[in-house]
Order: sequence, then C-alpha cells, then structure tokens
Amino acid sequence: MLLSIYVVLAFLHLATSSPKIVGNCKENGTLNCPGIEKGSFNHITWTKQPSFRIIRRSRGQIWPYDFNRTAYLTDENSLLLPDLTPEDSGTYECLIGANPWGKNSKSTVILEVPVCVTGPPIPEPPDQPIP
Repeated sequence: MLLSIYVVLAFLHLATSSPKIVGNCKENGTLNCPGIEKGSFNHITWTKQPSFRIIRRSRGQIWPYDFNRTAYLTDENSLLLPDLTPEDSGTYECLIGANPWGKNSKSTVILEVPVCVTGPPIPEPPDQPIP
C-alpha cells in the first residue's frame, strides 16, 4: 500500500511540469510567480538554479543579492530581467515564505533565450558618382 502511494506521488510530480517561457534576445523578460497573492506571504525570493540568489522582498523592502546581472522585482512579485541574452536561459525558482501558520511554497519557471540573431552587414555604397 505504501509503495503504491509513492508511485502515485512520483507520477504526479512528473506530470506537473514547470512553465517554459521563451524570451527574445535583447528584450525584457518577465517571469511570473504563480499562486501568490499580494500580502499573503512573509517574504519572496527569486533564485536561478543551481544556487544563485537574485532578489528578495521582505517586510516591504527589496533586497538584491550579488547576482551577475541587473534584475528587478515588480509590484506583482514577478522577476524582470532587462535586455535578455542566451546566458539568462535556465531554471528559476520563486520561493514564497508564508505568514505565520501558513504554508511555504515554491514555483519553478524555465526560461529559454535563443541565440541572438544579427542581420547581415549592410554593404557600403561604391565611391562612384551617380550618372
């Protein structure tokens, strides 16, 4: 009986996949933290896996961590990454610390930023007079 419960839980875990977002190179990317309501938490922290802390909101204050790029936390607690590059691709987690007697939660978002495509070079006009 206990084994069948573990099998069902494992199946449910595999069946619930993380949302995948495809961002455009050189544009802003916004990652939403699903399931969070304004004021329903004690703190929220965004991380990039494997273990990079990005930014945190606690008691109305925003605390950026020593992350390798600029990042912002919106009023809706979404993570805003300006000027996306392929290096921003990865797995991000929104960690929600509940108010007392609440339940902590975590949401995962996968960001994919394709290689930046640049157009072909524009040829220089010839140095010949126009007839």
